[in-house]
Amino acid sequence: LNIIVAGLKEGVKYKFRVAARNAVGVSLPREAEGLFEIKDQLIPPKILMPEQLSIKAGQKLRIEAHIYGKPIPSCKWIKGEEVVMPSSRLAVHKSPNTSVLIIKDVTRKDSGFYTLTAENSSGT
Repeated sequence: LNIIVAGLKEGVKYKFRVAARNAVGVSLPREAEGLFEIKDQLIPPKILMPEQLSIKAGQKLRIEAHIYGKPIPSCKWIKGEEVVMPSSRLAVHKSPNTSVLIIKDVTRKDSGFYTLTAENSSGT
């Protein structure tokens, strides 16, 4: 048996009373054992983005990743083993659910493996 109770606040402890109802009638209420503390559901990070992109020199590269998880994950872009640092040609735009890596006027030096990592209290 599952019961959904709406409107509860996170971090608050609640006591519940329950009663059974059927064709015969309604039982006397009974208090559920213990206190129940409401906690936010934790969801490990998940990233959805293209696996591979090819682009010609001189063009603009744009990699958009959609990030899911609770609490909202913190993200960082990595090229090879190094964290990507913004510059006059490279920018990272972040919102709670997306991270976009943009490289203007791509050159051969920009080629390589780019990885996005996402981390929150429930995982990486």
